[in-house]
Amino acid sequence: MKLLTFVLTALVALASCAIGATIAAASERPLPKKVDLRPRFAKFGLAPLSQGSRDTCSLFAVTGVAEYERAKDVSGPAPRLSEEFLVWAANDATGLNGDQAMFIEAVQGLTRLGICDESSMPYADKTDPDRAPSDAARAEARRNGHWTAHWIKRWNVKTGLSAAELNAVKSALANDHPVAIGMRWPKQPQLTTTFIQDPPPKEEVRDGHSVVLAGYRDDPNFQGGGVFIVRNSDGPGWGQEGYAYFPYTYITDYGNDAVWLKHDPADADSPRFQPAARFEAESLKILKTSARCQPAVQPMTDWGAKQWGDGKQLFCKAENGGALELEFTLPDAGRFEIELFVTLAPDFGKLKLLLDGRVLTQQPDCFCGRVEPSGPISLGTHDLKAGAHKLGIAVTGKNALSSSHSFGIDAFELHPRR
Repeated sequence: MKLLTFVLTALVALASCAIGATIAAASERPLPKKVDLRPRFAKFGLAPLSQGSRDTCSLFAVTGVAEYERAKDVSGPAPRLSEEFLVWAANDATGLNGDQAMFIEAVQGLTRLGICDESSMPYADKTDPDRAPSDAARAEARRNGHWTAHWIKRWNVKTGLSAAELNAVKSALANDHPVAIGMRWPKQPQLTTTFIQDPPPKEEVRDGHSVVLAGYRDDPNFQGGGVFIVRNSDGPGWGQEGYAYFPYTYITDYGNDAVWLKHDPADADSPRFQPAARFEAESLKILKTSARCQPAVQPMTDWGAKQWGDGKQLFCKAENGGALELEFTLPDAGRFEIELFVTLAPDFGKLKLLLDGRVLTQQPDCFCGRVEPSGPISLGTHDLKAGAHKLGIAVTGKNALSSSHSFGIDAFELHPRR
């Protein structure tokens, strides 16, 4: 993703505010008419930085969001976090190479390996595939806390954000969470002020560029009924001190993917973040399968095998209504949160999940514009007895953009809960 520098000149002001618990869906409470996180960024000492000539916009966007979230949990000025460390972490966690990580790779690196302070691994002018952090920097990255990603939209260049996803972005911002967003970006400068008044036609945008959304304002004078505050990675000379405004319609037309982060200041190696058990789906006993589901173990070498446990998944070539049932055994009874890891892909369907015959509320849509791991999907907290249990998986349909009903299961984990 290459950076496009705009010639920008003027600006207007905005302000801030709140939502309910689940931000991935529309809030039941009315959203404020305007939110502006720029004063908080400034209070934390987090001015927009420049990525220079490197293709690191996604890493800068994720780091920018991470810095903000961490700053809320520390007393005094928060140290800047290291984009350079995240470049390394994204590659190490996924088996990829170079600067061009997308959000999923950046998030994989962040959640698995953490991120150290900028001073421990400063950003370099040029790419170096052999650059790696010191042992001290790696340890600091773990001490800097534990991260959870909340996806509003998974990557798909064929569609922008839906109305519900747009509202979820506003809800996250209203709840004091900046949002990293990947967008198709104008091929040529579109701004003579800090506003894009009208989204350019599709032939005049490219894929793409990543930025941070740092606020919004409802305003009927703009397409879609308002504008987002966009924080770029071209330094404070871009726009007004590094910020500009894009209309809602630009995001609904050209938003590829969007994610916000939650930070827990506890050491990432704390026992409470470690599962009591992890079950690789391809290693479990299949109790039964329907005629519409053909399971097989699939190596994930072509998609960055390190992102999947054991580098494999249990793939099921399926039709609508296809189902299978897996068995797992617990040595000890307990109260556990179950986290499921599935694969997302352009040809995957929607799933219904059952635990010992009980339908679970979380029913993932496994469509994505590319093949990538889902990350943890919480299936709720359950009291489980020692012994054998059943996890059922059934196809209930598919996204309108998906080309089939197949699915892939990587693993699931059990985390002790009180």
